[in-house]
Amino acid sequence: MVRTFRVVVFALVLLMVASTAFAYRLICIPTAETLPDGMYRLEIAAPLNESAPATAPTHDKWLPCYKFDGTVFKGFEISVNSGGTPSGNLNPLSWRANNTQVSLSWTVARETEDMPGYGMGVLNWYDSEDHVNHEESAFAGVYKTVPIGLKYPATLHLLAGTKVLNGVFGGFLLPLSKTFVVAAEYSPRALMTPGNTDENFVWALGYNHNAHWRFKYANIGGDHALGIVYTGKWLQK
Repeated sequence: MVRTFRVVVFALVLLMVASTAFAYRLICIPTAETLPDGMYRLEIAAPLNESAPATAPTHDKWLPCYKFDGTVFKGFEISVNSGGTPSGNLNPLSWRANNTQVSLSWTVARETEDMPGYGMGVLNWYDSEDHVNHEESAFAGVYKTVPIGLKYPATLHLLAGTKVLNGVFGGFLLPLSKTFVVAAEYSPRALMTPGNTDENFVWALGYNHNAHWRFKYANIGGDHALGIVYTGKWLQK
């Protein structure tokens, strides 16, 4: 019993330290930098629905969602999101039962030593429920790895979008070591989950357990979220 308790506590500590997955992947916003060719990632996350009453059951407070990202052609990525909703319909703007969205991204050119990379995409190209808060939105942007005097460089992202992406947004990611990562971004409010915040700021802490497994904690406009990410390669040369 004591051993089981210690394992559970250790697992929770890892989750609280968390991971933002790959060094180029931010938290909520889409980016111009897609996954490396032939790579995919699976994420299970649980944002905390702070609008839920204290008496609400656990599954109405922690809202499970799932995400798959994968490159299917050179520089071309498909993302599939799926999320649930509180049974009492506590936050209908962002969470719906069995809803699925599909987004598309294309890195037109990868960054070089002198030039930033750039790309474009469509957020919510498909929405299984055609919800107004997840309407189809185009975006385009740039990214660049920038030395800032630390051992590892930061990666900066700057984008602009339409509709729910609503103007200019972006962020940065800084590896503190091979294991720990910190990220922050200014996110359009429509992307904030559970979606009941009046803030646009998102930050996350990451723990890279190994080349495949990452754990993450994110603070999304004051709302907490935990996640586990698995990354692999599905196209072998």
